[in-house]
Amino acid sequence: MAITIRGPADPGRERYVLELRVLGELEVVRDGAPVMLPPSRKTRALLAYLALTRRTHRRERLCEIFWDVPDDPRGALRWSLSKIRPLVDDPGCSRLVADRQTVELLTEALDLDFFDAQACAGAEAPATGELARAASSFRGPLLADLDLPLNTEFHTWLLGLREDARKLQLQILRALTERLAATPQEALPYVRELVRIDPYDEAGWALLISNLAAVGRGVEARQQYEAAARILREVGGGSGPLLRAWRTAQASATRPADRDTTKTEPVAAEPIAARVAMTLIGISRSIRSRLAASSACAMCSKERSSARQAGSVSLPS
Repeated sequence: MAITIRGPADPGRERYVLELRVLGELEVVRDGAPVMLPPSRKTRALLAYLALTRRTHRRERLCEIFWDVPDDPRGALRWSLSKIRPLVDDPGCSRLVADRQTVELLTEALDLDFFDAQACAGAEAPATGELARAASSFRGPLLADLDLPLNTEFHTWLLGLREDARKLQLQILRALTERLAATPQEALPYVRELVRIDPYDEAGWALLISNLAAVGRGVEARQQYEAAARILREVGGGSGPLLRAWRTAQASATRPADRDTTKTEPVAAEPIAARVAMTLIGISRSIRSRLAASSACAMCSKERSSARQAGSVSLPS
């Protein structure tokens, strides 16, 4: 697939679609096919940094960010740029622009998922389908495979941008759950993701309980409530929206039984009848046992009385 990029420098030139996916592990996709990335983590981190910062960088600054002085940073930078260029350049079109002093990655002809998600979240009234596509573009933490804790400046930048991406994802998920409030079954996957990303958001847990109750998943609603209560107890929460949602879910679960007793009474009648029958059998056995014991006692008394009478008869003199 090709797209036509029109601009003053290259009117009507065709270029292949190039995607950079950073919402998860770094991926480069050219014309729909994944591209093999260099094994060097710093090279991949440099590519992501150039794409996400969208500006010109001086070579010495890039050396300071990614390489220590003893490592021949300028040589390492040249090597990394030589590995990045085949990934992003097309025949007759150079996206990686570098000279002896500066380096820049031209992103106008790049499809970058983070910027697409930002545009969707910032739109005045995005369609539900657009929000769903933006939500599906999040595959994990931003640049999940490119932690470089020993490169302090890059790592600090990455942590900040990663938090921005997390908040962006929450914003999109909340917009989706509001849009799908009338269809809780469709909203449920997004609510689950909401509490996974932000487990200390009590409102998110309350929304999950409400959606589970609305689709008839009462057992899971109880389990999720208990899990949420344990988690929120750590931060002094759980007694506000979560508790109210749980009480509402309990109340709604009892109403159908009150309204429709014709379905529940036959189910309960069988075990009740069985218990009554067992009780009557026990009573009957007890009565028979007592009657038998009483009869035996009566016979014993009669025999003792006869014996006494026989002993009292006078013998002839």
